[in-house]
Formats: sequence, C-alpha cells, structure tokens
Amino acid sequence: MKKINKFLLPAALAGSSLFALTAAVSCQVSKTSDDDKAKIKELQDKITELEKESSKKDIAIESIKKRAAESAPASKYGSTASSNIWNSLSADKHIATRQAYELAKISFDKMITQPNAVTNKVHVNDNNVTIDQTEGDEFIPVAFMDIDETVLNNFKYQNYLFVNQKTHSQKIFEKYTAKAISTEVQGALDFIRHVFNKGGVVMFNSNRTQLTQLEGTIQNLKNIGLEDKYINDFSWWMRGVDLSAEKPYLAPTRERNSKETRMNFINENKININGKQIQFKVVMRVGDDISDFNDDFTKSKSPYKIKLEDLTKSIEKQDEFGKLFFNMDTNVKGVKFNKTSETPSWTQEDHSESYIFIPGNATHGSWNTIVYGGHSLDYPKAVEVAKTFMWDGE
Repeated sequence: MKKINKFLLPAALAGSSLFALTAAVSCQVSKTSDDDKAKIKELQDKITELEKESSKKDIAIESIKKRAAESAPASKYGSTASSNIWNSLSADKHIATRQAYELAKISFDKMITQPNAVTNKVHVNDNNVTIDQTEGDEFIPVAFMDIDETVLNNFKYQNYLFVNQKTHSQKIFEKYTAKAISTEVQGALDFIRHVFNKGGVVMFNSNRTQLTQLEGTIQNLKNIGLEDKYINDFSWWMRGVDLSAEKPYLAPTRERNSKETRMNFINENKININGKQIQFKVVMRVGDDISDFNDDFTKSKSPYKIKLEDLTKSIEKQDEFGKLFFNMDTNVKGVKFNKTSETPSWTQEDHSESYIFIPGNATHGSWNTIVYGGHSLDYPKAVEVAKTFMWDGE
C-alpha cells in the first residue's frame, strides 16, 4: 500500500483535476496506516488552501476587469464630458455667446446700410409682424440662423447620450425636441428681436426636419421667452422645405436639401407672403458649425471632398468664404459654392454678407465628420490626430 501511495501522491500534485485527486485519495484512506492518513490529511489541507487561493485570484481578476470596463468610458469620453458640462453650466459659455451676439448686432446694423437694402417694409406690431411688398431692386435684409446650439442649447440631450453611452439618432432626437426643453443660447433672443426691430427678418435654417420637428421647435422658442409676434410662418426654412412649392415654408417634405441651397433660393427668388411678392437677401448667416454657412462646400462629397487642411486654408483665403466671418465692410460681397459645376468653384454674390460664428460647441458637428469620418468620437483615431499637434515631451 505504501508503494502505491508513494506514486499516487506526486501524481495528485501534478494533476489538473483537484476533484479527481480528492476522490482517489479517499479510496485509499481505509487501507492506509495512521502515518499515511496524516500525510493525506496534510495534502487535503494544501488542496483546500490552493482552491481558496485560486478563488481569490479569480475574484481579483474579475474585479480588475470590472474596474477596467468602468474606467474605459471615462478615459475614452472624458473630453466629451468636459465639453458637455462646459456647454451646459459654465459662465464662460454664456459670456462667449453673448459677446458673439453683440458683435452680430453691430455687424447686422452695418450690413443693412448697403445699397438696395430697405428697412421700412417690416412692421413689428403688438401681436404680429407685417411686411410690405418690395419694388424694383429693393430687398429686405435677412439674418439666417441655425437653431441647434445657435438659438437653442441642446446639451440636456447631449448629456443624456453621454450618461447612457448612446450615440445620436434621429429617433431619439425627435423625441427630445418634442419635449421643447432646450434652453437659450445666451444672447440669441435679444438678437432676433434686434433684427426685426431694425427692419430685417430672421429665418431659421436648421437641419431639424420641418415635417416632424417644427411644432416642438416653435413651442421651445416660446418656452424660453420669444414672443409670438417674432415667430412667423415665413421664418421656417428647415430641412425638407419644398423649394418647388409656391410657399416653400408651408410645404414640408421628407426631401433633403442643403442649407446653402435654401439660402441661395431666398437670394434668387421672390417669396410669396400673404399674396405679396417680396425680395429678401441673406445679409447675415449665424451658426455654431462651420457647415451652417456654405455647406455645399464644407460637406462636399467625392471627387471634391473637403479635408481638414483644405477647410483651414479656405478660412484664411480672402477670395473664398473666410473673408465673410465677422465682416463689417459693405464692399465685401457674399459668395456661394458651385458644387454642380465641372470644376467646383466660388461665385460672388451681388450683395454684402457677414458670417457670425457662435462659439462653444466642441462636442459634435461637421468637424467630427471631417476629422473622424463620422459623427461619433473615434478614440484611436483621435489619438493619432492629437499626435500631429503635440509636444514631444523633450
């Protein structure tokens, strides 16, 4: 029996199944001496100790995995969290947007002094706004405004996506906009009132869908304090307006057209308002995203797909749209991008324009698409992009 145990015990130590060893040991217990029983007991105790150690290691490994999983979103999306909270709560954000809108007022007042701009056709009454028909080369100056992060602060929506680790979807966004709970981008409402009271009109050029999101958007503007008289049917030129209709602003469809296409339409056509044929011209574009101004250029597809370096160069060039940002000179004409021509190019308009950029939104926008190729943060790609603009530590 001792000989058997001599070979049995080392085999048990090297074996992969602890349970098999325990069973084999138990079969021998009744046939062994007290000395052997003591050795087996000692071995069983070691086996139990090893099992406990193994269990502790498994628990430790699972704990490490859990902490890693929990910390991954924090490290991956930390910059998103910082940007979201800054845009949601910081005084800095309010100061920055108020400054931009004060500049917008000054620039708008300059733009309406250009030739053929008339400011005596728009009448702000107690309950509504009425507009007289234009004659000859006259036009009524328009400030075309984006809505999201330009007039309405949507970071309640962005924070919902962040906290729940979701990405933007039209379905979720439409559910959110129907709640009408966005707050004001500070300075926006004062600017809207300023434009109307200076003889111009505000039109909204959002990529919200006019067919499904107009009602919630109007209610949201009312909720943040914009008076009914400044909310007019003719102001709505969001995604889906039917430009072939007699009154496009009253004809929503599911068709898509660019913001620039809508603004070009205003510049090039008289608009029917209450039976009056009225000529408008876009003298100011206001937005928080580079694609709120000339998106036929900034969202160009192949073969003329915009690159980050192209965009930066275009801002610097004085013969393209870069010259229009914060423009105060009525001799500087607006431009439009000819995306359908054989060689895409810029054409000068016959009237002056100024572009006002509303700062702060570093969470989402066209820049994501240009840098990452999509709307969501691509963390590995973000690291590679950061390396191109980074101190080497030496």
